[in-house]
Amino acid sequence: RNMHLIAMPLLFSLLWGIFWCILFQYDDSLRDALEPIEDLVSQLLIPVSFLLVFRLGRAAIRFWDARAAMGRLVEGCRVLSSSAFVQCYMMKGYDDSFDENDIDAVEEDELADLFACWVCVLPVAVKNFLRPIAGEGKLKGSERRCADGQREAEIGSLLDAQDTIQILHSEKTIYAPILVLNQLRHLAYEISFADRRTTQRMEEEGDREHVNNSGGAVYRQLNDEIDALTGAWGAMERINSTPLPFAYVAHL
Repeated sequence: RNMHLIAMPLLFSLLWGIFWCILFQYDDSLRDALEPIEDLVSQLLIPVSFLLVFRLGRAAIRFWDARAAMGRLVEGCRVLSSSAFVQCYMMKGYDDSFDENDIDAVEEDELADLFACWVCVLPVAVKNFLRPIAGEGKLKGSERRCADGQREAEIGSLLDAQDTIQILHSEKTIYAPILVLNQLRHLAYEISFADRRTTQRMEEEGDREHVNNSGGAVYRQLNDEIDALTGAWGAMERINSTPLPFAYVAHL
């Protein structure tokens, strides 16, 4: 699947080899003139080979570490959404007198949807942080509007216009993941204790059998998953911001 990335270098190497074969075929003196240079270069092949192997090995490790961190980000988003939806809707199963027109139930539905939207926005914010637009600080006029328009298209209708502008504005891209994580923590608290009004009503009515006091445990679970998402973002930032050692790259 990455053949298009190596096709041109392989083709260039093939043409380069054919070029020198033709020269050696028609000019025998050229081979004799290049033999001393070949003896000089052969002494450098072993150290350069070690450096090249190290560089390729480190590049492969960084690649798979980045994919593992991105996979952890996807996994955490799914776990967060699933846990939040269960918490928001669990009271409907406990409360036999549940009414679809109940304002508490409507608020819980909206809270679950809002939380899921912010969870979906996090990977986009992390991507914009790791891959900023080249020269975005110098963009003006139509170029800036085009860049912001491309980012707004990635969000779509997940957030309202004000939140979208706050997250995806070119000058605030570096702060977008932190803003999304802060919003997720706030919503996690709201979701964990979204059933407090129903619980209070049950206690007042003496129905202690269906009282749910698991809000603290749910909040801890959601907060731990958000911490894991923060760690995955930090792992990708570390890989993106740490170049290979100059001593290993300069010789190549």
